[in-house]
Amino acid sequence: SDGTPIYALFLQRGNSCIMVAPTNYCEYFYKDEDCRFCAFNPVWERARALGYKKANNAKSVAEGIKIAQEEFDFDHVKLCGGSLYDTHKEAGLYARFAEEIKKTNHIQKIDIISQAFTKDDARMLQDKGVVEFCWDIEVWQKHLWPVIVPGKNNAVGWDEWVKRMV
Repeated sequence: SDGTPIYALFLQRGNSCIMVAPTNYCEYFYKDEDCRFCAFNPVWERARALGYKKANNAKSVAEGIKIAQEEFDFDHVKLCGGSLYDTHKEAGLYARFAEEIKKTNHIQKIDIISQAFTKDDARMLQDKGVVEFCWDIEVWQKHLWPVIVPGKNNAVGWDEWVKRMV
C-alpha cells in the first residue's frame, strides 16, 4: 500500500521459506570493520542501485508476505541482515519485524541469522515469535577473531559471543 514493489521486500529461499532483511546494511562495513569474507554490503550496494530501499518497513514486509502467501505456499520466514554495534537495538529491530509478521500472517516458523544476542534479548525475540537462532561464530580460533571479524570483536568480543551462544 506504500508503493513498494513486493520483490523489493524479501527474497524467496527454497519452496517454503522467504528471507527478510530488517536492515540491509552493516555498520561494521562503514568503519572498515566488516567481516573479511562477507559479501553482504557489496551485494546490497548493487541491490540499492537496482531500486531496493535502504531499510524495510515491518508493516510493508508483513503486507507483502500476506499478498505473496495468496500465490505461494510458504510458512517459514528467515530474518537476516547486517549487524549493528548495539546488539540490543538490533534485537529490537528484529523483534518489530517478527511481531508484525507473526500477527499479520500464517507463518509457522520465524528464525534469525544474526549476531549473538544476550539471553534477555533472545527471550524477548522468542516472545515475539522467533523459534530458532543462528549465531555463527565464523572463526573458532580466538586469536583470529579480531582479524577476521573486527566489528564483532569490537561490539561483542569473542568471550561474550561464546557466552551468548552457550
